[in-house]
Amino acid sequence: MVNAAQTEAVLFGENGVAASMPEGTVFISSGTMDPAACRRLAARLESAGRLYRDAPISGGAAGAADGTLTVLASGTRAAFAKARPVLDAMAAKVHDLGAEVGLGSAFKMINQLLAGMHIAAAGEAIAFAAKQGLDLRNMAIPKKKQGRRRAVA
Repeated sequence: MVNAAQTEAVLFGENGVAASMPEGTVFISSGTMDPAACRRLAARLESAGRLYRDAPISGGAAGAADGTLTVLASGTRAAFAKARPVLDAMAAKVHDLGAEVGLGSAFKMINQLLAGMHIAAAGEAIAFAAKQGLDLRNMAIPKKKQGRRRAVA
């Protein structure tokens, strides 16, 4: 699920999984969503005795392929204890950002904003270079670092 609407539908929609989750089960939410939406979903799930871990992922398909994903996680200690083995298997880095659900999503949104700004700035720089008549093949564009591969047991 990539957003709050999809997450809510899977949890609480028709045939939603929340009702069939045993008490104490942790739900790991990796969608990019408004932190307030995370808090609403967590409150609803936790009121029924389940746990919610806000755990958006950064790194995309390339990070998944080369084992370099980063998880920006937040939520209760109990949820983190249960989710940690799964998160460690999925990602090279798992950041525990605090006990308040939504902190992970807030950090992810800031990360996305910064990434977008860098892309826009790079585009402006290339356009400026072209307007100056520079040979764009001579621009120093760093190659992506090769990530390490991790075996997942």
